[in-house]
Amino acid sequence: MASLETGKGDADSALLSGDFARLTDMVDSLVWKARNGIREPWTAEQQIEDVLKFLVAEVGEVRQELVGLKKGGGGGVEPLTSELGDVLFNCLLLLGICARDLGVTPAAVCAHACAKLARRASYFFGDKDLGIGSVEQATNFWKCSKSREQNPALATQDLQELAPEDLAERLKGFVEERGGCIEVATMLEFPHLLEMKK
Repeated sequence: MASLETGKGDADSALLSGDFARLTDMVDSLVWKARNGIREPWTAEQQIEDVLKFLVAEVGEVRQELVGLKKGGGGGVEPLTSELGDVLFNCLLLLGICARDLGVTPAAVCAHACAKLARRASYFFGDKDLGIGSVEQATNFWKCSKSREQNPALATQDLQELAPEDLAERLKGFVEERGGCIEVATMLEFPHLLEMKK
């Protein structure tokens, strides 16, 4: 697996081991564990809304550091690295508080994120080459995939039961709803029409 930090591969990855694993363990301890029968008092008092406020504030600080870097000022990447660490910590803390208060498990969150990414970027992660080669095509594909998730009534199986004239009208509405991304809409919902075009 390539590392987000360097792109060099497993040897340099901080995502599955090392400090990332240590950080997740530390957050887990803050949320769940007790020393001498007492949980960490600050974390025990935090509610979801509190952590959301902290997260928004830290994202704002990341933005400030990025602006400073673009202008050639600031203290280099070190302050940005620190602020990104604060964002990561608050994301993990939010996950922990949601698990504690609502029963939302980190495993389920990760599973949903993986499944969604696999669907919306299936042109990259899937087995079929869908011919997505530009930023515009990738963006349209993502939007169409998202729209498909939000409108299950537009599923191919449902559409195949329509008469040809009704199918044409439904396809027109489907494409217009997605900003006219005909090729992507066709790839997602009407692969048999792509075959007819060839």
